[in-house]
Amino acid sequence: MTAWKRTQDAAYSIEETLEDVITQRPLATVGLALGLGFLIGVTWRR
Repeated sequence: MTAWKRTQDAAYSIEETLEDVITQRPLATVGLALGLGFLIGVTWRR
């Protein structure tokens, strides 16, 4: 198995995991995204 194939498999696995989390906990996902956006915005201003 090549490194490129392993990388593709890992990316696909992460994508599936994210889809499952978003489906099971949509409000928590939105809250996390808003929180991260806020932190990045605060950091960017400094």
